[in-house]
Amino acid sequence: MMTMIQIVILIMKDFKMIDMPVMLNSGNKNHFNMKDEFKGVNHHLWKGGRYRDNGYIKLRINGKTVKEHRFIMEQHLGRKLEPWEHIHHINQIRDDNRIENLKLMKQSEHMNHHITEFIATRPKASEGRDCSECNKNKTHWDKRNNCPKWRRSRVTGLWLCHNCYQQELRNRKKVK
Repeated sequence: MMTMIQIVILIMKDFKMIDMPVMLNSGNKNHFNMKDEFKGVNHHLWKGGRYRDNGYIKLRINGKTVKEHRFIMEQHLGRKLEPWEHIHHINQIRDDNRIENLKLMKQSEHMNHHITEFIATRPKASEGRDCSECNKNKTHWDKRNNCPKWRRSRVTGLWLCHNCYQQELRNRKKVK
């Protein structure tokens, strides 16, 4: 069985990639203006045209930079991906680009998937928080942000439920 790196290298050979070194924060603008004997595979920074960016693996193919997970899905489907098609990493590890870990989704489906996942995993209103004034562990539900509305007191810095926070604001206006 071939590893993912071996498969990518084979695919890259088929596409006749331009041999170009990967720049590793050298900051030198003349980095690529070098003699041919130090370019590509002969360069000391050459990593096969692969590098990481924000957790994703990117490839240099025919002078263009592409994300490896999109490239692998295109090879699997046998067509180019549309700009609105997103690739979801099922196990949420950005550099795990095995085809069984990749799922093709529309942009809206991908966004809804992550929003529902966020809502399901976030702490509930009653978990670990009590109002420092009334000692209740429930508060007003913020419909716009779809989360409990806990606020910090501007006077004491402690957590307040929505009603106690509003009362504190009214009391501060009366004092002024």
